[in-house]
Amino acid sequence: MDYTTLIPPAVTLSEEALNMLVPARSLYETMQHLPDPRREQGKRYPLALVLCLLLLAKLAGQTSLSGATDWIRHRAEQIAEHFGLSRKKMPCQMTYCRILARIDVKLLDDLLAAFFTRWEAKPRCGTEPSRLHTQAGKLDHVQLAHSWQNCACHQ
Repeated sequence: MDYTTLIPPAVTLSEEALNMLVPARSLYETMQHLPDPRREQGKRYPLALVLCLLLLAKLAGQTSLSGATDWIRHRAEQIAEHFGLSRKKMPCQMTYCRILARIDVKLLDDLLAAFFTRWEAKPRCGTEPSRLHTQAGKLDHVQLAHSWQNCACHQ
């Protein structure tokens, strides 16, 4: 059993490795590349699902963890159907908080930036190289994951 409270060291991937990991079609598939720091015992929800739920709530305008939790719970039936879940109960706020406190935020930010860069570039650029992959383009898409980093567990 894993009883450690230490957070594993951050994983750094090259841009080429990120582009290979990040499919253009599925955010859920992209989130599956993030290592899950939780131990197996008692794990009810896949990490990729939890992160997708939080991101959907964030994109819907939720700015606090409690707001995101409520937003997700109000749509539990639709979410369960869309993601093919057998249980319709969604994670509680502390589940999100514990996960956000332990994940590799740098890698999450890199994966999200690569995903959204590809998503944004695909319709405009097709197979041509995108300006979004330049340093200036990358600077326009920073800080995707850091808004959840300082987990507002007390809100």
